Amino acid sequence: MQPYFLPYLGYFQLIREVDIFVLTNDYEFSKSGWINRNRIIQNNEVKYLTIPLKAASDYSKISERVISENYSGLKSFNAVKSAYQSKEYFDENSTIMERILINQERNLFSFIEQSIKILSEVFNFKTNTMLTSNFSLDPKLSGQDKIIKICHDLNASCYVNLPGGKALYEPEVFLQNGIDLRFLKPKLKPYHQGKVEFTPNLSVIDVLFNNGLESVVNNHLPSYSLE
Repeated sequence: MQPYFLPYLGYFQLIREVDIFVLTNDYEFSKSGWINRNRIIQNNEVKYLTIPLKAASDYSKISERVISENYSGLKSFNAVKSAYQSKEYFDENSTIMERILINQERNLFSFIEQSIKILSEVFNFKTNTMLTSNFSLDPKLSGQDKIIKICHDLNASCYVNLPGGKALYEPEVFLQNGIDLRFLKPKLKPYHQGKVEFTPNLSVIDVLFNNGLESVVNNHLPSYSLE
């Protein structure tokens, strides 16, 4: 999976399900994705929380992207505080957000990797995390072939992805290589978000501040199925 900034609940459901979670750090950076941004609710509207980046080549790898000098962790934290300080579980989780956002790391990948590890620790996951750069991958391999190579290197018999991967992968090719291809289908339970109609797939911090850590761990994280 690509490293996403404060990703939605389904991302953490996937980490919870697997034994080894592989982050892509030497893949090309995608400007239109969720690597350096996500959505929260602020003043009853869906808003983006974004990490500004220094200008770079369109072909830069994720690990080569650098956070702009204009990024202020305190400013980002204050934006989150402004959005959620009235919520019942803000005080319970505000320290977690401070650890993530007020961070002197300026390599984008390292910044996001740290945030994912912090939240995984908070959720008490036992999953091992590895990076695609840990593997000897032929750059000529396709995305699907890269995954199969990684699975073989790890002696993995099953590969799990989110539903967005269904259009990218061929189950019969995985089976021919001794790998069971599965897809995790998140069941995102609606919850109260304030004076707005429920919006699914927001950053995980939205469900944390609205429901509290105990409810997220016991009621929201286990809510998915494998297909």
